[in-house]
Amino acid sequence: MSDHSLSPDSSTWPKDPFQLLGVARDVSERDLRKAYLHLIRSYKPEHAPLEFRLIRQAYETAQNYQKFAQTWDEPTEDLFINKVIVSTPTVSPLAPGPDFWEQACQGQIEEAYRGLVDLASRTPSGEETYLQLYWLLVHLPKLDSARGPIDWLIRGLTAIKSDDTKGRLRELLNREFSASPKQAIAERVSALFAPGTPLVLVQDVTRTRWKVARAQKQWELITADIANLRVWVPEVDEVAWVRLLIASAANLAWAEDSAGGRFQNAVREIEQLLIHHHRGLAEELDLVEYIQAVMAGLIQLGFRSDAVSTIYPVLSIAWDDHGPEYRTRVRTYFRQIASDPKGALRMLDRVRTEAPAALGRLCELLGGFGFEQFEFSQLALDTTHIIATIKEFLMFTPWSDYLSFRVRLIDFCLRERISPSLTGMVVEQEPGYELAENISLGQTILDDWALRHVYRACELDAVDPSNEIAI
Repeated sequence: MSDHSLSPDSSTWPKDPFQLLGVARDVSERDLRKAYLHLIRSYKPEHAPLEFRLIRQAYETAQNYQKFAQTWDEPTEDLFINKVIVSTPTVSPLAPGPDFWEQACQGQIEEAYRGLVDLASRTPSGEETYLQLYWLLVHLPKLDSARGPIDWLIRGLTAIKSDDTKGRLRELLNREFSASPKQAIAERVSALFAPGTPLVLVQDVTRTRWKVARAQKQWELITADIANLRVWVPEVDEVAWVRLLIASAANLAWAEDSAGGRFQNAVREIEQLLIHHHRGLAEELDLVEYIQAVMAGLIQLGFRSDAVSTIYPVLSIAWDDHGPEYRTRVRTYFRQIASDPKGALRMLDRVRTEAPAALGRLCELLGGFGFEQFEFSQLALDTTHIIATIKEFLMFTPWSDYLSFRVRLIDFCLRERISPSLTGMVVEQEPGYELAENISLGQTILDDWALRHVYRACELDAVDPSNEIAI
């Protein structure tokens, strides 16, 4: 097992999970894990993310097979491996309905599907029925031209109304949304907002659904969902209702007409309800206030301005999970900054004046990339040479007019790859560098977040020629 290796070209790797891992199908759980750990030592996620994901999927798939084999004494191996296991998530159908799953394993898939559909329509069915219907459509979509796999997850969740927060239907729905977020804004999903739906499920669904609606600028969808939920959620749990209102406001704030529209309506209702329910909601409220301040600044800048067109795509998803879309937008933003550093400085100066909260969030965003650690890591280098280089620059560069000086300073920092923060620290230690009214030049550089932001964005772009920034 320890000698098992894979081709350098991951596209040629075996599709069968057991062959990929180099183990037999009757492998023990312990040896399966040993095979997995052996491979991921060679394919670490930070260096080989694609290969790591393929190995992880194969491991999870093999685990699924073992669960299935424990449930059925003699499963039909080819059907399960080729149609159910390969590329499926960790959740699998565990308990069969009245012989229908066994019938499908024996090759009578269409008959089994029709039987399960009839069972789901005639009698209250358990979770297993909907799981089996889902999996059959996942691997053979042509079975039903009128439905998709996600329809059976929604049907099961609305029919069962389970309070189980770890139900397999819910987990699969979350996985479907993660794989294809746009599914969350489909009309059929609104069925999950009917009275009686567990609130934890409502919060799960709205979290993804409203984020996608925001990205698509479908503001009416969010307000329509709130209208549906308003009918019953406040009576069931008023605190949960406040949380939903806060979540809706955090998304509606990004509408260009938010200053006098949907967002303000949500905020007014939240303020009224907070008279009785303010405890435990401080973090959510801070988020809404922060977004409100950012949006007020963007409106002040003007949504048609170049500044807003540059920073809005990043800011609008700055509080989201750092998924592929987030990484793409951040990289695009860095490249825009790096393409014209001096123009970016002028743009960010305007942002600082008219939308300081927006600039603050942009700087926080850089904090996620080790901003401070990166800037000050240069102290571990040859500081004698760095200090001498900075002093030479100051000797031959007029600095009394700071706005003119900083334009030359950004050129110097990028050319020498010496950060503005380190430059400011050196200048701060030198006597005589004071601007008007005894303002320290060094401290002014250290306080110049726009300058530091441009430098860091340019540095990140320079070290990311192949889109390999780890976000």
